Amino acid sequence: MLHAILIMAHKDAAHVYRIAKHFSMDCDVYVHFDRRNELDEADLTALHSLPQVKKVLRTHAVNWGGTSVLECELNLLEVAVNNSNARYFHLISGQDYPIRSLNDFLKYFEDNDGIEFLQYTHLPHKRWEDNSYRRFEYYYPYDWAEGHENPRRWVMERVREQMRLGLKRPLPTEFDHLYGGSQWFSITRTAAETLLNYTHTQPSLYRRMWMTFAPEESYVATVLLNLTDKENVRSTNLRYIRWHYENGNRPANLGSEHFADLVRCNCFFARKFERGVSEKLLNSIDTYLLKDTSIKLMPCGGWDYDGVLSYGYDEAFSNFVLQFCQELGITSAVDMGCGSGVYVSQWREFGLPFEGYDANPHTARLSQLLMPQSQSVCGIYDLAGEETLGKTFELVVCKEVLPYIPRERMRMAAANLSRQSSHFIILLWGRSEEVPCNDIAENEMIGMFSKDFEVENYMTARLRVMLMRKDCCVLIRKGKQILDGLA
Repeated sequence: MLHAILIMAHKDAAHVYRIAKHFSMDCDVYVHFDRRNELDEADLTALHSLPQVKKVLRTHAVNWGGTSVLECELNLLEVAVNNSNARYFHLISGQDYPIRSLNDFLKYFEDNDGIEFLQYTHLPHKRWEDNSYRRFEYYYPYDWAEGHENPRRWVMERVREQMRLGLKRPLPTEFDHLYGGSQWFSITRTAAETLLNYTHTQPSLYRRMWMTFAPEESYVATVLLNLTDKENVRSTNLRYIRWHYENGNRPANLGSEHFADLVRCNCFFARKFERGVSEKLLNSIDTYLLKDTSIKLMPCGGWDYDGVLSYGYDEAFSNFVLQFCQELGITSAVDMGCGSGVYVSQWREFGLPFEGYDANPHTARLSQLLMPQSQSVCGIYDLAGEETLGKTFELVVCKEVLPYIPRERMRMAAANLSRQSSHFIILLWGRSEEVPCNDIAENEMIGMFSKDFEVENYMTARLRVMLMRKDCCVLIRKGKQILDGLA
């Protein structure tokens, strides 16, 4: 399946080259730069040298919030549709960056062929202009704001003048339902052709978008949600965007402190990346998210693995542990077999008292990428070894660890886990297609633990419901620990 990557960029041709270089297989790349900006000729030459880059355009002067954004976007989409046989069209900005490998990207859209990925909401909505239609009702002259000392303030002064005079535009009437959403999308050729054909043959709504605030955020969603099957549209754009004011911008300019978010999110692109702020993060993405490294199984059963992707991330599991700890008021907890520390980092964000240990010799350095600088990193510990950790915790979590340990050492590992837990142990295990591991029945697994522990049936059932699993996940408790507040 061929994909078209559409990049709307301001002026950083070096970063655009870095993006385009990633899409080296089964992708055509189309780029638009703002025509007003001077570009480094060496960067442009490098960009043109990539065989996947089919066209580099400089046709529009693009102003934030203006009609020019929609005009440029549709023009770039039309050029791509007319010049590529792509099945999918992905619109990103020149401040975006891929955060998953190209193989994963291609496979995902192969598995979800025919689905439109377009984040949207029905208008009016409380998060859009306080449940009003303001962006449609007033003229926002952003395309005429250049040259003013504060362009955005100048535009809002013009809007307030209209309000004072009682001037209001009628709402668009082409469709009964209006939608708004993110500008960025991944849509099929069918959807792209539907959008372009409607714009050419029934242009009244497109013309009505003139001087609407950020019309690209409402036009594309409104047309496609009204003219295509909504059952085939997922309200997500698969882009990680952090809507906070950080590093001098909202949405945030991403820095190394956001690496954990990128590991955990189910996205293929992230934004925004800014020179100076984002370089360290970009290097971490290149090293750990856009490629992976092989796993070596050590004699103790631990992984010798300088990576993060193969550890995976299960949001439902993370939420179960979070809820369990909050409901029971857990005051000490540990993730035994924490890998890179991806779960520990998130549980700590919610104030949970988690430590993490793993046999992987790279654990401390990998977890440092995921933790705030003020927090301690995860430690290195052989769960199946003779040495005890010398600590106890109210909760011990052990996810996808025991099956990798040689059978002759599994009882030692279970004994260590039993010693480390004063109250509860959460166990998950299964089979791996990547690394050889033991196939262990549930009764055999539970039987390895101290006789002081027994299955907590209610929480085990709740865990299985949340994870949609029938077995290979269990919560055991020591003695007759009472689950206060859980009837």
